[in-house]
Amino acid sequence: MPMCTYLNDNEHLTPTGITALDEVLTDMRKETGEDWRVGAHTYEFHRWFRKPVRRTWYALYRNMGMGEFQCINFYRDGTDWSINPDVTAELIVAYCYGYLGGRHCALLQRQPIKPIKPSEATK
Repeated sequence: MPMCTYLNDNEHLTPTGITALDEVLTDMRKETGEDWRVGAHTYEFHRWFRKPVRRTWYALYRNMGMGEFQCINFYRDGTDWSINPDVTAELIVAYCYGYLGGRHCALLQRQPIKPIKPSEATK
């Protein structure tokens, strides 16, 4: 069952500031023609007798229509949760490149294979 949320028309549209993430998100939008968004969430962890640690996690969303967005769930080893929408930017970049590569292969398989004549194969 997918995990979904509702986003406004202007939510999570600003660039994240991470070049690789912004570039692959632009490629995803251009290649698929769908509305993909990345949301950044910064958390600050306070610890006793230490400086606070700030971490930024990212979530990938895909538009399902009518303002509803699917939160892409990432599997991570070593976690006790099965629902992990907030991950590092590297995981989102890897997922997007895998999605684009798989989509490219699927589109290539749909095209009819043109037989090669023996005279053309030796050229």
